[in-house]
Amino acid sequence: MRAETLTIIWPLADLIAMNHERRMHYQRRAKLVRNIRAEVAAAAADIEPFTGRVKVAARFQWADKRRRDTSNLFPTLKAAVDGLTDAGVLPNGDDDRHVADTAIGVELPPNPALKGYARMVLTIEEVG
Repeated sequence: MRAETLTIIWPLADLIAMNHERRMHYQRRAKLVRNIRAEVAAAAADIEPFTGRVKVAARFQWADKRRRDTSNLFPTLKAAVDGLTDAGVLPNGDDDRHVADTAIGVELPPNPALKGYARMVLTIEEVG
C-alpha cells in the first residue's frame, strides 16, 4: 500500500488548539486555517493523488518534554487535511467515504532546536 509523508515546521502561535479556538476571534481563526491549508497544499504539490480511501496521521514534535495535550491540536490537523484536498492529493474530498481515519499524537523525541516551533509529520496512507 502506498504512503506519503510531509514534514512541516510551524511557529507555536500558528497552531490551532481546541481550547484556544473557542475563545479565538473568528477572523484570527480564519487566517490561521487559511495559512495552514496553504502551507500543507504547497508542501503536498508534488504528491500524486490518492484514488482510494486513506488514513491521515499527524505526529508532533516539540522542543522540550513539557506535558501537553496534543489531541487538542485536532483543528490544526483538520485544516491540514483540507490543505491536502486543496492540493489535489485527496481529489474526491475529505469526507468519511474517502478518509477512513485521522489520528494525532506524539511519537517523536524532544528536539531543543525547535524552541518556539513544532514539527508536524503528516502521513497519508492508503487503506485496503
